[in-house]
Amino acid sequence: MAPSRPPPSTTSPSLNLEPLSPTSPLSSSVPSASASATATTIQSSPTSPTAISPTEQKKIRVLASYVPKLVLKKFQMSASYVKPPFIEHTTAAVLFADISGFTPLTEKMSQLGSKGIELMTMHLNDFFDQVIGLIHNYGGDIIKFAGDAVLAVWPSDLEGTKLAAMVNLAAQCALQMQEQLNNFVVEGCVLRLHIGLGAGKIGLVYVGGEENLSHPRVEFLITGPPLAQVSACEKAAAPGEVYISREAAVHSGDCLRFGKKKKKAKKLTQYPPSKAEFPLLEVRSPLPPRPSDYLPTTYGVNISPMLSSYIPPAITHRLRGERTARRHLGEMRIITVVFVNLDFIYERGEKALRKLQHAVVSMQKDVYHYQGSVRQFLVDDKGSVLIAVWGIPPNSHEDDPMRAVL
Repeated sequence: MAPSRPPPSTTSPSLNLEPLSPTSPLSSSVPSASASATATTIQSSPTSPTAISPTEQKKIRVLASYVPKLVLKKFQMSASYVKPPFIEHTTAAVLFADISGFTPLTEKMSQLGSKGIELMTMHLNDFFDQVIGLIHNYGGDIIKFAGDAVLAVWPSDLEGTKLAAMVNLAAQCALQMQEQLNNFVVEGCVLRLHIGLGAGKIGLVYVGGEENLSHPRVEFLITGPPLAQVSACEKAAAPGEVYISREAAVHSGDCLRFGKKKKKAKKLTQYPPSKAEFPLLEVRSPLPPRPSDYLPTTYGVNISPMLSSYIPPAITHRLRGERTARRHLGEMRIITVVFVNLDFIYERGEKALRKLQHAVVSMQKDVYHYQGSVRQFLVDDKGSVLIAVWGIPPNSHEDDPMRAVL
């Protein structure tokens, strides 16, 4: 395994200040709901006395809106760069929401050409703005958009909060999402939500980021039993339903009500012991929302290039304001997508972490060698999946299908 990369250079390209929408064709990262709401002064950390200029502060706010807050807090707590491979553990409530109905919407809008794509982008921005807003309003942190699904966490012990409180907030968020967004009508098509909730120990994993790559992309992901829980719950949930795992329900105490809507609700103890997931109906003792739509205001002076390493090149290309970037937002184009499924499920331990790091860096090297883009890397109960794309900004070639095959 190659040595860990040192902190990147503090020199970074000039960025324009308009955050990219979370649902535009270029976005595979997660802008926070606070992208344009933060007006406080960003300061350097106590260990880095160098002042940060107003221009750099604006740049930091835009970049930070695309990075999970768990990563931002890690940067805030330490002026040193998080060198992959790295892992830390916590407990959290986990929410996985799958949105169905995108395929017929895409097919319908594609028949209208560029106008249809612009309309679809506008409507999806509206939909996902509400998803992001609800998650942040209840104190959640969005980790990734996985296709037409969203993965969010409510960490418990990072700030001294109990897991029961995080399950309570995540459950409130899930039910509110269903009430507000299920059966969401877009141009005659209907978007529906299936939501799963889980809880337990998770790993916060940093991999990738090799210094010799053209884009030293760091992948931040979560691992652990709650991912299998939310996957099973989401599959069990019908459109409009929220299912919660037994593990999460146990942590919630007596604050939740379970059962089918057309049947009498039951307490958890009345379910068969073998039942692993339950339909969630109500939060009996709701906690006040804990909005997380802020961005930390104290960082080390090297923060801009560090943040950039967590953002796909297509997005940083757009943020730099390059002339060709804006026209890609409402464009139909032919792309080539490669899904790489590894027969490898992450387990705890240094050996497993090194193995995961080697796999990610090897795949990144191969993709970048043929000038493709790594959209994202995921680890779940089924294994590890890397999604690579050829034909999106900033690189596009006539022979992209051949490059992908090679």
